[in-house]
Amino acid sequence: MNKAKPYIGVTGFMELDEVERCRECWAELCQNETPQRLLMIGILISSTTLAGQVNSLSGQFPRCSLIRKIVIDSPYLFNCLHFNTRAPENLYDQLMLSMDYGGEKINGIQLNMVWPEAKALQRVKTQYPRLKYVLQVSPHLAGYQLMTPMQVACKIKAVYGNLIDYVLVDFSRGLGQELPLDDVRLYLRAIAEINPDISLGTGSGLYAENLRPLITQLTPEFPDLSFDAQGRLHDNSDGGGRLMLPETIAYLKEGAQITVPTK
Repeated sequence: MNKAKPYIGVTGFMELDEVERCRECWAELCQNETPQRLLMIGILISSTTLAGQVNSLSGQFPRCSLIRKIVIDSPYLFNCLHFNTRAPENLYDQLMLSMDYGGEKINGIQLNMVWPEAKALQRVKTQYPRLKYVLQVSPHLAGYQLMTPMQVACKIKAVYGNLIDYVLVDFSRGLGQELPLDDVRLYLRAIAEINPDISLGTGSGLYAENLRPLITQLTPEFPDLSFDAQGRLHDNSDGGGRLMLPETIAYLKEGAQITVPTK
């Protein structure tokens, strides 16, 4: 099993122009060559928005009917739906409906939930064999709090086998809380030891100014580490804020200096 390609992620896209501007920036930073690291376009979707209701983070969750209009096909992009649900017993139907809204240009689904049912994930994967799964592990949530990092790593292996492509260790869940390096390192080490074919990632309060001092403390041990930013790239407007493009572009440029090989 080949590891999934690492990515630098931005979550909370609402408009096509935001996606196009970021794609153009990343292609330029990759010198318009085949990228060693993809730009993850994170689009939020939930059981609430699938039901036609407005999410409390309305500035970050697009209406489901608009998702196809902001997804573009590009070799530089990893188009990923970030999914959460209040009704995990309906996971299969919800993920299939999410893919209907996302369309054929969707490359992956990030599962922002505790221990999603493996059977449902496998059924969806049967319908979409190229789909990649990102499992978000948030150790501060109840489903993990009584478990050690090694226990979490072992359960990932036991429950999902080779079904999961990425594990994202995230203590913030989009709220902008800064990355707790020592804690994240413990989880990454355990997951890497037990699940060597899974690509690793992290994200908690990342933005241009803190990206280098935080991520470069992890990349010597995890050189292909993926990372994702959300909360600190949005403004303070209602509904969770809107994506700030100048700050997002600055984050991408800083990420490229850390991770993109130069000629």
